Amino acid sequence: MDRSSARTVAVGRRLDTGPAGVWPWSILRLRSPTPLAPEAIIDRPRAWVATAGAALSNGLAFGLTYSFGTFFDEMTDDFGTGRGPVALIFGVTLLFFFGFGIVAGPLFDRVGPRPLVAGGGLLSVCGLLTLSSVDDLTTGAIAYAVGLGIGGGCYISAVMATAGSLFTRRRALAMGIVATGSGAGTLVLVPLSD
Repeated sequence: MDRSSARTVAVGRRLDTGPAGVWPWSILRLRSPTPLAPEAIIDRPRAWVATAGAALSNGLAFGLTYSFGTFFDEMTDDFGTGRGPVALIFGVTLLFFFGFGIVAGPLFDRVGPRPLVAGGGLLSVCGLLTLSSVDDLTTGAIAYAVGLGIGGGCYISAVMATAGSLFTRRRALAMGIVATGSGAGTLVLVPLSD
């Protein structure tokens, strides 16, 4: 049986839906879907460590994104514009932040959590670094919306799904801990950024 047939039998459907060798599809076919958590991790102390990491990651995503308000007046002065265009940056960022889950979910199913968390973190850092050095509103909007919007959207979906897959008995508690990270991150990072 060739590799393609074996993959179809093991998974129950063909994974290579795009043209062979074309960049996005070759990246997405790096591995076939497997259970996220081996049996040795499920409901074990290591799962709680991963859940704490997911809560921290969630806290960073929300805290960094919602710290926008502390820089609002400085951004209107730096960009030489009114409050409306600067507020639009935050609105577009939130659209990407929450809306990117529709893309991140299928990517998560294809490649797993690690590439999404790493890529999302890298986008967030690059977005913040770029935003700190721009002089015009359009570049600032792109940096913040793509960096923190899409970057955060990549990893919040991944960490939530991963935490949920690590438990069978205390899944609701684990998901609650991860969700609490968003509020805790906002509570801590917003005042620190002022």
